[in-house]
This record gives sequence, C-alpha cells and structure tokens, in this order.
Amino acid sequence: MRRKIQTFAAALLLIAAMATLALVIGEYRRAGDACRLLYTRSVKKRDIVDAARNALFALNDAELREQNYVLTGETLYSEAYAEDLRTWQDELASLELVARNDPATTLVQDFSQAGTRTVSELALVVSLYEKSGRDAALERIRKSSGIVYLDQARNSVVKIQEVDGGSSDGTMGIIARALSSLRRLAEGGVALFLLVVSGTLLLVLELRRERQRA
Repeated sequence: MRRKIQTFAAALLLIAAMATLALVIGEYRRAGDACRLLYTRSVKKRDIVDAARNALFALNDAELREQNYVLTGETLYSEAYAEDLRTWQDELASLELVARNDPATTLVQDFSQAGTRTVSELALVVSLYEKSGRDAALERIRKSSGIVYLDQARNSVVKIQEVDGGSSDGTMGIIARALSSLRRLAEGGVALFLLVVSGTLLLVLELRRERQRA
C-alpha cells in the first residue's frame, strides 16, 4: 500500500511539473508576441519621426539653396537645390508609406500639403529668376507665401514628434525589462521541471530497489 501511494505521488508530481512547464512556456510565448508587437509599433513611430525630420531638413535646405542661387546665380546652388527637392520627395514618400494607419496620419497629410505648397513657391521663384532676372525673383520672394507654408510644415513636424516621438525610448526600456523578466521566468520554470523530474526518478529508483530487496 505504501509503495502504491509513493508511486501515485511521484506520478502526480511529475504531471504537475509538466503542466507547470507547459503553462510557463505558453505564457512566455504570449508575452513574447506582445513584446514583439510593441517593439514593431515603437520602431514604426521612430521611423515616422525620422522621415518627417529628414523631409523637413531637405525642405529648409532647399529654401536656402534657392535663395543663394537667386542672389549669386551660381550653378552649384542650383544643383544643390535640385538635390534637396529629390531628397524631399523621397523622404515624403517614405513618410506617407510608414505613417499609414497611424495616429499621426492626418498630421502627415497636413505636412505634405504645406511642404508641397512651399516647393511650388520655390519653383516659381527659380522660374522667375531664369526667365525675368534677379529683381523679379527677389520681389516674388518678398511677396511670396512660401515662408508661411514652410512655417506650417515646421509646425506639423513638431506635432508629429509630439504624437509619435514622446515615448520611444521609454517603450524600448519597458520591452527590455519585460524580456529580461520573461527569460528569468522561463529559466525558473525549466529548473523547477528538471528538479521535479530528478526527484521523481530518484523516488522510482528507490521503489525498485525496495522491490528487489523484498
């Protein structure tokens, strides 16, 4: 009778250990999936902010190069202006793509509209300079709404940063701590399982030795 109780207890203990290990593994996988999703969202927000900043930098630089070109007539500034416009278009396309279904989508649209209007004004000034000369281009710069559109673009980027740039570093820290805790949980679960299995095997061996003596 005593042996049967011991055998039953060993089997029950082993089943409990296996069930515990299964629960730990399941929780580890679910939490891991949640952390990966959170990490993906955090990276997306960081990409949105980076693309918005890069696009705005290209826009600001394009305005500066355009004015330098009008004032000096140097081809170097004209080429730099054209390169800035290409960078603006590339960064804006990346921004619009990565910002889909994001809380900042509307702000990105506002930024795109303001930036496009700014580029149109810049192009008009360059066109006037090449067709009518410096005086006509400078007069257009003084009366142009380009600076207003550029300020609108800057304000949109500030708002994008407020929406998607505020908690990126904190989120990464939370993810790192959560993953570390999950690893410790999994290691503890495995250690407990191995300990129980070892104890169960020792108990089984002891029962066999008692049977052989009997």
